[in-house]
Amino acid sequence: MPRDRGRACLGPFAVRGDDAPSYLAFSPANSGGAHLRPGGTIELEHNSRLYLARECSRTPASYAAWSLVNRLLSFTLDLSGAGCGCNVAVYLTSMHQNTRAGTCGGDYYCDANAVCGVRCAEVDLAEANTHAFHATAHTAADGGGSGGGIGGQYSAGAIRNTLAVWQYGHGRVRGIDTRHPFRVSVSFDAAVHGRLGSIHVSLSQGSGAGARAASFSMARPGYAPLLHDALSSGMTLVLAYWSSYQLDWFQSGATLTQCTLR
Repeated sequence: MPRDRGRACLGPFAVRGDDAPSYLAFSPANSGGAHLRPGGTIELEHNSRLYLARECSRTPASYAAWSLVNRLLSFTLDLSGAGCGCNVAVYLTSMHQNTRAGTCGGDYYCDANAVCGVRCAEVDLAEANTHAFHATAHTAADGGGSGGGIGGQYSAGAIRNTLAVWQYGHGRVRGIDTRHPFRVSVSFDAAVHGRLGSIHVSLSQGSGAGARAASFSMARPGYAPLLHDALSSGMTLVLAYWSSYQLDWFQSGATLTQCTLR
């Protein structure tokens, strides 16, 4: 089902474990489209950004707000068409609570770097291409993601657990082979008094004796509780696909040796 350029969204479709119907609302500031394939598969076109919504609208009240503390969120990524310089992003922001329309067509988009003029908490579940994978957590005041993450450069105050060459990439024999789909699972684990204590990301591919996996802690110790209020209040899932020649922040380290931008 290709995007109808005259419509605001795609859907409805179902998300397993979520009782309400879902729609994908398009950002008016991004010209790319998307397709809803049989079985609920979402195929993004380049230069697209979409928001999970409960109705075909772009208002804060319409955006889905997933309360994720002590829950697991998982999805399958197929990055086989996204090479160097591409960023396929799956992330959460506090759009449902945002009251400012912003500068990107008035869709109330917000993130930790105020891309559309409004800051809010952001949890990057996956920013990836066939050569690099990055995940990190941001409070509203932390655009750099000093909570730590997977992949990317070391930066002031941040902990980066860069994936080793054998763990992730195009044609990997032992690790995640990005020529094929793989599963991303993110757990938001509660600690004392039910507050968010840690965020863990795991990548898996295949089954049986040929299964491949890697797992990481997304945020440095003590950082996850700072995101408790945002995650317990409910965050909106955002999907995006864009490209840039300035992606060293997540295409660095071991993965950069496999990735030359031209």
